[in-house]
Amino acid sequence: MALGYSVQQDVQEFTKLLLKKLDSTFQQDKNLKNLVSSHFKGHLSYLTTCLNCQLVSTRSEDFYELEVSLSEYLEESLRKLTCKEILTGSNKYACGNCGNLQDATRQVKLESLPPVLNIQLLRFVYDLKTCTKKKLKTKIKVFFFLFFTRAKRELLSILEKKTLYR
Repeated sequence: MALGYSVQQDVQEFTKLLLKKLDSTFQQDKNLKNLVSSHFKGHLSYLTTCLNCQLVSTRSEDFYELEVSLSEYLEESLRKLTCKEILTGSNKYACGNCGNLQDATRQVKLESLPPVLNIQLLRFVYDLKTCTKKKLKTKIKVFFFLFFTRAKRELLSILEKKTLYR
């Protein structure tokens, strides 16, 4: 991986480097060629809907991890990821159909999930008062089993309510 002993990486950076290295190494063997992607790669879409003309633009991409905002419950963090976001004010959407900035909604749609879902918690927020990054130390409750429906591509239910604290 070409990391020096004195180089520090957070878990997310290290995971990306590790999966990239494994994938490139496995490309040499036809039996292992798709191992990383078949276990860790999912697919999502960003759907942006202009509230003026109702045009929906879609941008799709593959992912190897889901980055979610920190909430008290992991389920809540995952729901926030897929909730509609309103784009208005200084955050308006440049609609190609209308030809100018418009109010819009944006939503993440999980198209396919990998067998091994890597969830990364975004533990830093920008503090507007101090104009610095602030590390969150919130405890998060994680349930052992999360179920996703393939048809709806969204969080469905929790089977067992056992709580872990991080």
